[in-house]
Amino acid sequence: MQNKVFALDMAYGRTSARFFGAAIDPRASILVTVVYLCVLLGVPATHIDILLWFALYPIIAAPLYGLRYSRILLKSLIILPLVVLIGVFNPILDKTPVADFNGWHITRGWLLFIGVVLRGLLSMQCLLILIDTMGFVGMVDGMRRLGLPRFLATQLLMVFRYIKVLIEEGLTMRNAIASRSYGAKHLSIRLWGTLVGQLFLRSIRRAENVHNAMLARGFTGEMPFYSTSQTEWHLSSTVYLVSWSAIFVFLRLFNLSLLFV
Repeated sequence: MQNKVFALDMAYGRTSARFFGAAIDPRASILVTVVYLCVLLGVPATHIDILLWFALYPIIAAPLYGLRYSRILLKSLIILPLVVLIGVFNPILDKTPVADFNGWHITRGWLLFIGVVLRGLLSMQCLLILIDTMGFVGMVDGMRRLGLPRFLATQLLMVFRYIKVLIEEGLTMRNAIASRSYGAKHLSIRLWGTLVGQLFLRSIRRAENVHNAMLARGFTGEMPFYSTSQTEWHLSSTVYLVSWSAIFVFLRLFNLSLLFV
């Protein structure tokens, strides 16, 4: 039951943002997210003092969407191993000293490492807020209304909807292997190659069956889009987009941390 509720939340979202009592159009939320990511990724990784100010957006935006920031923060930690792996070699390769703190030499490599981690976590938090709010279907519908070609939107929805077909085939093969391996924990490389090939063929067969079933029900090559939100673009959406965009640009151009030095 919990898995079904999680799947519905991922597909359709659970809440919507409100700005001074007015609902925000999903397209404005998408554009704010795009602007935030572009400006955030434009900040040099060594400027930790500037990056920290960009944490204000997920902290403030989460309550606007009716979400708890603590939950968003915990969910964003899933990307931590990846960003650590990306930046872990910076302290080793770049040992240029940039500052001293109580006798400790801070190198440029450590600043790069911390900056990569911060940018990764903040980017993930921003995307999680958007996904929890709109769901994947709402995001695709919003991108379609922003000008995304209809066939690309259809492909995204198809991948999201039928990825479980591939997962089900993989689980079936795993159960079959477990029942025939007599407790063996490791498989040979040759057997792995056979399994990948079988999974590919079984997935194609299932995809053909699904496609034929859709054709029998009147599928014409494009998924029908039903609006996941009744909101329209009003002045509140424009103010919301312009306000956040101006704040992001201001944080990028002016280092507010200098006010506290």
